[in-house]
Amino acid sequence: MSVVGGNGQDFWGLSLREIQNVLAGHNEKRRRDSNLVMSQAWHTAAFQRIKKMPKLKNVLDEGPKRASRHMRPVQVDEVKAWLSKAPKMKRQGR
Repeated sequence: MSVVGGNGQDFWGLSLREIQNVLAGHNEKRRRDSNLVMSQAWHTAAFQRIKKMPKLKNVLDEGPKRASRHMRPVQVDEVKAWLSKAPKMKRQGR
């Protein structure tokens, strides 16, 4: 079990299904790691063959785009209308 991230004492308390899940997770991690290494090797070889390197920001994955945190004017009007109908609350303590 120490190979897949546990210690030998934990092994004896696991059911067969739990052992299968641990091993499946370990195999998935090894597959992803192998794919990453192969992808890095492929890109290294590809970049050696091109004459002009692309800009790094064009090659890197930036992840998902963030939504704008600003409300559109229509949304502002809807919130104001909603707040005008809400009961007024008194501030406490100040």
